[in-house]
Amino acid sequence: MSSPLAENRYVLTKELFAEGMGRVLEDSYGKTARRAILALLCLWLLLAAVTLLLRQSPAYLLAEALVLGLAALWISVYVPRAKTRAAWKKLEARYGTDLERSAFFYKDRLIVYAGDREIQVEYGSIRRVLRSERLLILLAEDKTGILLKRDAFVSGSEIAVEALLRP
Repeated sequence: MSSPLAENRYVLTKELFAEGMGRVLEDSYGKTARRAILALLCLWLLLAAVTLLLRQSPAYLLAEALVLGLAALWISVYVPRAKTRAAWKKLEARYGTDLERSAFFYKDRLIVYAGDREIQVEYGSIRRVLRSERLLILLAEDKTGILLKRDAFVSGSEIAVEALLRP
């Protein structure tokens, strides 16, 4: 096997994982959450109109706003945090405390070593590249997510890797 064009090594911490999951969820779940919250707002406006037309007490509007506001809070805050927590626990159960990650970039593919697992990914199967403050996140066709710490390139660079990812 030829020598890698770039290499990325780091230890995955809970904070890095949460940052990566937050960015992925923002990209995938964010649209759904915004639509659900918009639907809740529309529902509240409809309920407000009906409440006013039926000359009900404004206290009903306040109660409706409270219930729908709590639902919006649950959708936008609790669900993403719960997904991140569950995914982290699953990761810890599988790999224990050895969360060292190594990614080697070759001419035609990427090989990632995560614990005792080796993942080979062809560049053509990477569908999206997301960025966060400290991470580069590669999302493959098979829903594999690969986190790369932006400042952890032992050789090569983020720019070199992005060049490899372009068709």
